[in-house]
Amino acid sequence: PKLKELNLTENSLTKFPEHQGYSTLQLLNLSNNNYSCEGDLKNIPIQAHVILFGNPIRKKGNSLH
Repeated sequence: PKLKELNLTENSLTKFPEHQGYSTLQLLNLSNNNYSCEGDLKNIPIQAHVILFGNPIRKKGNSLH
């Protein structure tokens, strides 16, 4: 089966796990973790809906607050 949805809510993640099996991903929920850098999401398909609320997100060292 092909992975379409991945829910990693409230797992205290600090970065997104690298994997090659994300090409069919349509929904990725990373809410309420300790995830801080959007650069880790480069392996996620452009059409995927990504939920990141509740994380201290930074963009290349800059705060997004």
